[in-house]
Amino acid sequence: MPPHMDKLKDLHTLSDFVIGKQTAPSIVVLKELQIVGTLAISGLHNIVNSEDSFVANMRNKHLNGLALTWGAETDDSQKDREVLNNLQPHTHLKALSLKFYGGTRFPDWLGDHSYSNLVSLRLEDCKHCCSLPPLGRLPSLIMLYVCGLNEVETIGPEFYGNGISVVMPFRSLSVLFFKDMLGWQEWSHFGSGQEGGAFPHLCQLYLTNCPKLTEKLPEYLPSLTTVEIRRCEQLLGSLPRTRAILEIPSVKDNLCLEEKTSGTNSSLTPFPCDGLADALRVLKIKNCLNLSPLNHCYAFLQTLKIKSSCDSTKCIPLDYFPKVKDLKLYDCRNLESLTYSQDSESPTILSLSFLRIFNCPNFVSFPDGGLYAPNLIVFNISECGKLRSLPEHMCTRLSSLQAVNLVYCSELESFPEGGLPSNLDMLRILGSKKFIANRMHWGLDRLICLRYLAFSFDECEDVVSFPEEGLLPTILTTLCIFNSPNLKFLDSKGFQNLTALQHLFIDGCNELECLPEGLPTSLSHLDINKCPLLTERCQKEIGEDWPKISQITRVTVDGLDFIN
Repeated sequence: MPPHMDKLKDLHTLSDFVIGKQTAPSIVVLKELQIVGTLAISGLHNIVNSEDSFVANMRNKHLNGLALTWGAETDDSQKDREVLNNLQPHTHLKALSLKFYGGTRFPDWLGDHSYSNLVSLRLEDCKHCCSLPPLGRLPSLIMLYVCGLNEVETIGPEFYGNGISVVMPFRSLSVLFFKDMLGWQEWSHFGSGQEGGAFPHLCQLYLTNCPKLTEKLPEYLPSLTTVEIRRCEQLLGSLPRTRAILEIPSVKDNLCLEEKTSGTNSSLTPFPCDGLADALRVLKIKNCLNLSPLNHCYAFLQTLKIKSSCDSTKCIPLDYFPKVKDLKLYDCRNLESLTYSQDSESPTILSLSFLRIFNCPNFVSFPDGGLYAPNLIVFNISECGKLRSLPEHMCTRLSSLQAVNLVYCSELESFPEGGLPSNLDMLRILGSKKFIANRMHWGLDRLICLRYLAFSFDECEDVVSFPEEGLLPTILTTLCIFNSPNLKFLDSKGFQNLTALQHLFIDGCNELECLPEGLPTSLSHLDINKCPLLTERCQKEIGEDWPKISQITRVTVDGLDFIN
């Protein structure tokens, strides 16, 4: 900081006061400054005499926000503790942040109920603290963020009030984060977990990278709409019970809670069937191999994403998610099927719009009779090596389908009887050898809305010429051919009826030497990438014989544009 700052007696705004090593001014300068609003003080580890922090007279400054930052590592834990104790702010404070604090415990003033205006608290990388202060006593606290307190092993009664009678701890808390708590093992809960317990207004709960935490989450969080838990591999127990919220409190309006997100990394047991409505909207489960089966109805869930989880889950009953819009299943190695529950007679999943199943090596089947999802738009199946057949009656029961992606499903052989819905707009079929071998039976000519079509023949050694005459629909505007190392020829007869084709994209065809004669006159953009023989030929034609492809206004070769 520049010298003589103590002369700026009318200074009201100072975003950051930096304490350097053996440089003036020291923190005592703050005594003379009438800072209001928000103040950050960094470099607190450079204070030599802890008494200087008391002279700064922070207790008499009417600040709304205060951020205190030490160095990443401390060499004097006792001094850090004394400095923080001396920097006790005025009780008017609304937001407090402590970062890299090196003390082994927090001062008594932190968590005192007199800080009745405090709404936001961040404790970050206070690596030597062994316990949390009695934050449950703060009556107005809305957001609590705790990160990197590696020495904390147990969060117990001290967190809720340190033995002092508190009727309802954390009575205003809406958002709670725990992150990078590497030593945390146990979370003791307050009271019986029923009405009148802690966290009555908690809406969002986030747990990230708490690898040793084994105890279950709080049993009852009545206002919870958001649970997101990642890299907490040993967390056991059930999701908290909750109830639907009819009116969002003003606290949540201030936090702009537009997207309801929910996820868990714990072993999941069913929600209790005691009349409590499930308020979750989005459930994301990631890296939870020991997750138990999903066996209860999530009545309001709109998005379900399971990734590298639920090893014990072999089937997912779709009717347990009656309002799901987006269903994503990634890397679920033991998942075998999508089903309907035994007491369900093939219900209609009206809300389902997006279905993605990726790298589920044991996935083999869809529900008997097909999917009843009349509003499904995107159907994406990738790297499901045992899947032999698609859902039955796709043409009629998936009537809104616009995009189908079938990628590296080696046992898949054909479309179901009746084919695909006629209004399909996009189709990608990549590397599915048996399926591509039956391409002349796909009935693509019936797809009167198909605009985008993509193929790859990287596992199809016998495909040396493409496309066959009559294979492709005449309405097609974009054709993409990917990763086809044995493809040598583009058949001009297969292009004859493509009167609407505008963009031809060819990528990774090492043996392809030339373009077909008589490309459609509608073609305006030719894109060639990683095709060495074709690239050499095309560049020559562009330089010497451009009229051969005169109708094409733009040619892109390995990322380089040639404009006619």
